[in-house]
Amino acid sequence: MKRFPEQVPDGFCPKAIIYLAPPFRHTHFDGKQIVVHNRLDQMHELFSFNLYPGPSAKKGIYGVLLNIGESEGWVTAHASTVRVITPYDNQITIMHEGASGGGKSEMIEQIHREDDGRVLLGINTVSEEKHLLELKDTCELQPVTDDMAFCHPDIQNESGRLVVKDAEQGWFLRIDHINSYGTDPHYEKACIHPKEPLIFLNLEGHPYSTCLLWEPIMDEPGKPCPNPRVIMPRKLVDNVVDEAVEIDIRSLGEQP
Repeated sequence: MKRFPEQVPDGFCPKAIIYLAPPFRHTHFDGKQIVVHNRLDQMHELFSFNLYPGPSAKKGIYGVLLNIGESEGWVTAHASTVRVITPYDNQITIMHEGASGGGKSEMIEQIHREDDGRVLLGINTVSEEKHLLELKDTCELQPVTDDMAFCHPDIQNESGRLVVKDAEQGWFLRIDHINSYGTDPHYEKACIHPKEPLIFLNLEGHPYSTCLLWEPIMDEPGKPCPNPRVIMPRKLVDNVVDEAVEIDIRSLGEQP
């Protein structure tokens, strides 16, 4: 029997396996996204009863990493990490831990601007007056991790700071905030003119056409899906940091 893929060595034994059973979400779990863990001695099985491996299966994978790490003496933090270079060439590395919606992915994105270049801080809900900030000099952002930070003992050093590295090869990006051209030029360019095929989820796509990030599928007539996603290989992210980094500032935050 021919081995597939051929790169898999003889004797390979996976530590974790994901089983996808999408129909069960609606036939057995009242539409809820459910994951079930089966923690065996030599393997961790994850049963994902939803349409695609996330977001609940993404959290399920995080549970797999926590379980394996607990037995082997390492941990994976649910965090985004960014190296910041100021206009004065000062460098600082920040790691932000938090639940979904806690601002992790936003921390590694450039700030969104209005057409005139100013930053919208907020809108008065009574008068509808916009509060804007003119910010000419911005920092260079070098993303390190988007969602999972690997904190293995082997990469720690004598600095006294936590040392982390990205635990993912691809980033599971939520793009519901992109509703028109120019909202996030970097991700728009990376997705409209990708250097390699990408996986789009819950977006309206047709053969031989461009998949636009602000055109989600409809959950039902007139109700767009609130959770469009794209799987982005981290090597396609501009200025991404591949090596392990020392954390200068560590913050924690939850969804308000």
